[in-house]
Amino acid sequence: ISDKGKLLNLTGNEAMKYGIADFISDDYEEILAHFNIPYNSIVKVEEGMELKLAKVLSSSYMSTLLLTIGFVGMVIEIFTPGFGLGGTISIVGFGLFFAGNILAGHSQWTSLVLFITGLILLIIEGIVPGFGLPGISGIILVIAGTVLAMGNITSALISISIAIIITAFITVLLIKYGQ
Repeated sequence: ISDKGKLLNLTGNEAMKYGIADFISDDYEEILAHFNIPYNSIVKVEEGMELKLAKVLSSSYMSTLLLTIGFVGMVIEIFTPGFGLGGTISIVGFGLFFAGNILAGHSQWTSLVLFITGLILLIIEGIVPGFGLPGISGIILVIAGTVLAMGNITSALISISIAIIITAFITVLLIKYGQ
Protein backbone atom coordinates (compact mmCIF):
# COMPACT_ATOMS: atom_id res chain seq x y z
CA ILE A 1 0.00 0.00 0.00
CA SER A 2 2.86 2.39 0.84
CA ASP A 3 6.63 2.32 0.98
CA LYS A 4 8.27 0.75 4.02
CA GLY A 5 8.87 3.31 6.74
CA LYS A 6 6.33 5.78 5.30
CA LEU A 7 3.26 6.93 7.18
CA LEU A 8 -0.01 5.45 5.94
CA ASN A 9 -3.33 7.27 6.35
CA LEU A 10 -6.52 5.44 5.42
CA THR A 11 -10.20 6.13 5.77
CA GLY A 12 -12.41 3.52 7.39
CA ASN A 13 -13.60 2.24 4.01
CA GLU A 14 -10.04 2.04 2.67
CA ALA A 15 -8.97 0.08 5.78
CA MET A 16 -11.81 -2.40 5.13
CA LYS A 17 -10.85 -2.67 1.45
CA TYR A 18 -7.22 -3.58 2.28
CA GLY A 19 -8.15 -5.92 5.14
CA ILE A 20 -6.69 -3.75 7.90
CA ALA A 21 -10.04 -3.21 9.65
CA ASP A 22 -12.49 -6.00 10.52
CA PHE A 23 -15.66 -3.98 10.94
CA ILE A 24 -16.95 -0.40 10.65
CA SER A 25 -19.81 0.96 12.70
CA ASP A 26 -20.95 4.05 14.61
CA ASP A 27 -23.03 2.03 17.09
CA TYR A 28 -21.49 0.45 20.21
CA GLU A 29 -24.14 -2.29 20.42
CA GLU A 30 -23.56 -3.27 16.79
CA ILE A 31 -19.81 -3.52 17.37
CA LEU A 32 -20.25 -5.65 20.51
CA ALA A 33 -22.73 -7.93 18.73
CA HIS A 34 -20.46 -8.35 15.70
CA PHE A 35 -17.50 -9.47 17.84
CA ASN A 36 -19.69 -11.50 20.26
CA ILE A 37 -18.57 -9.48 23.28
CA PRO A 38 -20.89 -10.03 26.25
CA TYR A 39 -22.07 -6.95 28.09
CA ASN A 40 -24.83 -5.96 30.49
CA SER A 41 -25.36 -2.40 29.43
CA ILE A 42 -23.59 0.56 27.94
CA VAL A 43 -23.23 3.44 30.34
CA LYS A 44 -23.15 6.82 28.64
CA VAL A 45 -21.66 9.53 30.80
CA GLU A 46 -22.98 13.02 30.16
CA GLU A 47 -20.62 15.97 30.29
CA GLY A 48 -21.00 18.16 33.34
CA MET A 49 -21.77 21.86 33.13
CA GLU A 50 -18.18 22.70 34.13
CA LEU A 51 -16.75 20.75 31.19
CA LYS A 52 -19.25 22.23 28.73
CA LEU A 53 -18.37 25.75 29.91
CA ALA A 54 -14.64 24.96 29.71
CA LYS A 55 -15.05 23.73 26.12
CA VAL A 56 -16.86 26.92 25.14
CA LEU A 57 -14.31 29.18 26.84
CA SER A 58 -11.34 27.31 25.36
CA SER A 59 -12.61 27.24 21.77
CA SER A 60 -10.35 29.12 19.39
CA TYR A 61 -12.94 31.80 18.60
CA MET A 62 -13.78 32.45 22.24
CA SER A 63 -10.09 32.41 23.20
CA THR A 64 -9.40 35.09 20.59
CA LEU A 65 -12.31 37.18 21.87
CA LEU A 66 -11.23 36.81 25.52
CA LEU A 67 -7.62 37.71 24.72
CA THR A 68 -8.81 40.75 22.79
CA ILE A 69 -11.04 41.82 25.68
CA GLY A 70 -8.13 41.35 28.10
CA PHE A 71 -5.68 43.38 26.02
CA VAL A 72 -8.19 46.15 25.26
CA GLY A 73 -9.06 46.37 28.96
CA MET A 74 -5.37 46.65 29.75
CA VAL A 75 -4.96 49.50 27.25
CA ILE A 76 -8.00 51.31 28.68
CA GLU A 77 -6.54 50.87 32.17
CA ILE A 78 -3.22 52.37 31.05
CA PHE A 79 -4.98 55.46 29.64
CA THR A 80 -7.15 56.09 32.70
CA PRO A 81 -5.87 57.14 36.12
CA GLY A 82 -6.17 54.69 39.01
CA PHE A 83 -7.61 51.21 38.91
CA GLY A 84 -11.03 51.07 37.30
CA LEU A 85 -13.22 49.60 34.60
CA GLY A 86 -10.37 48.82 32.18
CA GLY A 87 -8.44 46.81 34.76
CA THR A 88 -11.57 44.92 35.76
CA ILE A 89 -12.38 44.11 32.12
CA SER A 90 -8.79 42.98 31.57
CA ILE A 91 -8.77 40.71 34.63
CA VAL A 92 -12.12 39.17 33.65
CA GLY A 93 -11.02 38.60 30.02
CA PHE A 94 -7.69 37.03 30.91
CA GLY A 95 -9.20 35.15 33.85
CA LEU A 96 -11.87 33.51 31.69
CA PHE A 97 -9.27 32.71 29.01
CA PHE A 98 -6.95 30.91 31.42
CA ALA A 99 -9.75 29.34 33.50
CA GLY A 100 -11.35 27.83 30.39
CA ASN A 101 -8.08 26.41 29.08
CA ILE A 102 -7.02 25.05 32.48
CA LEU A 103 -10.43 23.45 33.13
CA ALA A 104 -10.51 21.98 29.60
CA GLY A 105 -7.13 20.36 30.27
CA HIS A 106 -5.22 22.28 27.59
CA SER A 107 -2.80 23.78 30.07
CA GLN A 108 -1.53 23.90 33.62
CA TRP A 109 -1.06 26.72 36.10
CA THR A 110 2.43 27.25 34.68
CA SER A 111 1.01 29.09 31.68
CA LEU A 112 -0.85 31.50 33.96
CA VAL A 113 2.27 32.11 36.07
CA LEU A 114 4.34 32.83 32.94
CA PHE A 115 1.66 35.21 31.65
CA ILE A 116 1.38 37.14 34.93
CA THR A 117 5.17 37.33 35.23
CA GLY A 118 5.30 38.73 31.69
CA LEU A 119 2.68 41.36 32.54
CA ILE A 120 4.62 42.37 35.66
CA LEU A 121 7.79 42.74 33.58
CA LEU A 122 5.90 44.88 31.05
CA ILE A 123 4.65 47.12 33.87
CA ILE A 124 8.22 47.45 35.13
CA GLU A 125 9.29 48.36 31.60
CA GLY A 126 6.59 51.04 31.51
CA ILE A 127 7.89 52.58 34.73
CA VAL A 128 11.61 52.39 33.87
CA PRO A 129 12.58 54.59 30.90
CA GLY A 130 13.89 52.94 27.73
CA PHE A 131 13.26 49.56 26.16
CA GLY A 132 15.33 46.83 27.70
CA LEU A 133 15.41 43.40 29.20
CA PRO A 134 12.15 43.63 31.23
CA GLY A 135 10.16 44.63 28.14
CA ILE A 136 11.60 41.97 25.87
CA SER A 137 11.30 39.31 28.58
CA GLY A 138 7.74 40.42 29.35
CA ILE A 139 6.65 40.13 25.71
CA ILE A 140 8.23 36.69 25.41
CA LEU A 141 6.61 35.47 28.65
CA VAL A 142 3.16 36.82 27.73
CA ILE A 143 3.30 35.06 24.36
CA ALA A 144 4.72 31.86 25.90
CA GLY A 145 2.03 31.80 28.59
CA THR A 146 -0.71 32.26 26.01
CA VAL A 147 0.70 29.60 23.66
CA LEU A 148 1.08 27.12 26.53
CA ALA A 149 -2.47 27.84 27.69
CA MET A 150 -4.07 27.04 24.34
CA GLY A 151 -2.27 23.75 23.76
CA ASN A 152 -2.08 24.25 19.97
CA ILE A 153 0.67 26.59 18.78
CA THR A 154 -1.00 27.42 15.47
CA SER A 155 -4.32 28.52 16.92
CA ALA A 156 -2.50 30.27 19.78
CA LEU A 157 -0.39 32.37 17.43
CA ILE A 158 -3.42 33.19 15.27
CA SER A 159 -5.43 34.19 18.37
CA ILE A 160 -2.59 36.34 19.74
CA SER A 161 -2.07 37.99 16.34
CA ILE A 162 -5.75 38.82 15.92
CA ALA A 163 -6.00 40.10 19.51
CA ILE A 164 -2.93 42.31 19.09
CA ILE A 165 -4.14 43.72 15.75
CA ILE A 166 -7.58 44.55 17.14
CA THR A 167 -6.04 46.00 20.31
CA ALA A 168 -3.68 48.17 18.24
CA PHE A 169 -6.62 49.41 16.15
CA ILE A 170 -8.66 50.24 19.27
CA THR A 171 -5.61 51.91 20.85
CA VAL A 172 -5.26 54.17 17.80
CA LEU A 173 -8.97 55.01 18.01
CA LEU A 174 -8.69 55.79 21.73
CA ILE A 175 -5.69 58.04 21.16
CA LYS A 176 -7.32 59.80 18.21
CA TYR A 177 -10.84 60.27 19.62
CA GLY A 178 -10.35 59.86 23.36
CA GLN A 179 -9.32 63.44 24.08
